[in-house]
Amino acid sequence: MSTAVEVLTTLLTIGGLIYMLLALLGARRFERDSRALLATGGTGFASGVSILKPLKGVDPRMYAGLVSHCDQHYTGGYELLFGVSSLDDPAAAEVQRLQAEFPACDIRLIECNERLGTSGKVSSLIQLLRHARYDHILINDSDIRGWLHHAVTPQQSQGVPTDLPEEGLDLEGLINGIEKDLLMRALERSKWVKKKAARLLRLNTRSFRYRLEKYAIKGGRD
Repeated sequence: MSTAVEVLTTLLTIGGLIYMLLALLGARRFERDSRALLATGGTGFASGVSILKPLKGVDPRMYAGLVSHCDQHYTGGYELLFGVSSLDDPAAAEVQRLQAEFPACDIRLIECNERLGTSGKVSSLIQLLRHARYDHILINDSDIRGWLHHAVTPQQSQGVPTDLPEEGLDLEGLINGIEKDLLMRALERSKWVKKKAARLLRLNTRSFRYRLEKYAIKGGRD
């Protein structure tokens, strides 16, 4: 019995990693399209975007972050999909408040009451994705402010392939490369203060230190 549970847990974890990779591939393709249009002189690129935001509970900064998504200046169509595991979650009331304050915005509150895998956030994202109207998908946390205009402009390539090669790819190596890159970015932004960098990545200190050792990243201070 325990072996079957371990196998199931492993498969669910792999499924979560594959979903994350697909999200990254979609973001990279989105970036590639904007590069191509701007390279040909186009300046009005404003593809439709579905913004997925899984929520759980509330915090002092959350509502300001939600409002910023409704105030942003973006010429294309976009929708805000908020997911909660239960409509009794306090975050649901904040979304309803947002809908009342910004009736012109395409805002939907979706109850994600299925439990798909071990990660509640990934489970909610999978269920939100079913409701997305646009091909381009952006994912961010509840306290992230509106950044859609910046997200669709050309950015430095992160090395994520735009398509799955015929010969396949090294999934684990790709994910490790992305994780290491984000660790370095967090350290640089926090001026190499480890506790601040860990908070940027929503990691506890122990988990953050483990990853630094894993990728042999040295330096910094507590």
